[in-house]
Amino acid sequence: MAHQHSHNHTGHHHHHDEHGHEHHEHKDDTVKNLRIAFFLNLTFTIIEFVGGFFSNSMAVMTDAVHDLGDTIAIGSSLFFEKYSNRGRDSTYSYGYRRYSPMAAFVNCIILILGSVFMMVRAIPALFEPNEVKPGLMLIMAIAGIVFNGLAVLKLQHGHSHHGHEHSHNSNTVKLHLMEDLLGWIAVLLGSVVIYFTGWHILDPILSIAIAVYILFNAVKGILATGKILLQAVPDKAQLQKLETALRAIPGVENVHDLHLWSLDGNYHVLTLHILPVKESGPSDFKRIQETAAQLIKNEKIEHFTIQLDWDSHCHFGDC
Repeated sequence: MAHQHSHNHTGHHHHHDEHGHEHHEHKDDTVKNLRIAFFLNLTFTIIEFVGGFFSNSMAVMTDAVHDLGDTIAIGSSLFFEKYSNRGRDSTYSYGYRRYSPMAAFVNCIILILGSVFMMVRAIPALFEPNEVKPGLMLIMAIAGIVFNGLAVLKLQHGHSHHGHEHSHNSNTVKLHLMEDLLGWIAVLLGSVVIYFTGWHILDPILSIAIAVYILFNAVKGILATGKILLQAVPDKAQLQKLETALRAIPGVENVHDLHLWSLDGNYHVLTLHILPVKESGPSDFKRIQETAAQLIKNEKIEHFTIQLDWDSHCHFGDC
């Protein structure tokens, strides 16, 4: 599930020539590994739904929902690796970074619906457990562990040397796969216990536990990506520190109309107005603008707009 992930990432187009060719190889590598992880997960998600149906196991079905979410997350991650580097165009003047939190948001909604649906099915089963086929459940769990293990290893490989940008994406995906691994280990243990004790009620209990876990993460993900999409300030402390530093520039009387938001959780945008003291001349303006720009760059804010106001009149009702 694309949580906080969301988390994201990819290349600042203006940096590309610095790493040139080597950078590209890493990127292709990331895309290739993500693609393999995606197809592994997709194939396996389909097998799981079928296996869950035939083994009559809700726990397997719920894990299938979890894997479906991951498949979507990896898929959107792949899409994102391709698109977010396109930079700006006349339609998207900020580029394509927002695709990432949007994909994560949609994915969280799918996961919430899926886990609620599984809970609605599993809760009545607590009172009237279905007969499950623990043998088939066990086979599904072992397959789940193998598939997810393979996908994790695949991402691990060719991943150690990437810059922060891509690793963030792959790390998010790796986190999903690790969680899936844990889910399958739980199903494995459950199936063994059911096999030896015949406690079929364990199946809906496991199903509900997995669904609650998915729900918890999906809600967390929606809150995190929702904040990005609603243009919340990514880091309040950073904004306060910056405002204090800007006000402290010699010759600055006031700083107002500060707006800081994030395109995808990593790439931040800032706009502000600076009011220089009355007796400032053009050379002061230049110095103030350059000092302010440097302060902002030091805060790792990639895109900013500074307006110097000539008079103390504020153009916005509330500055």
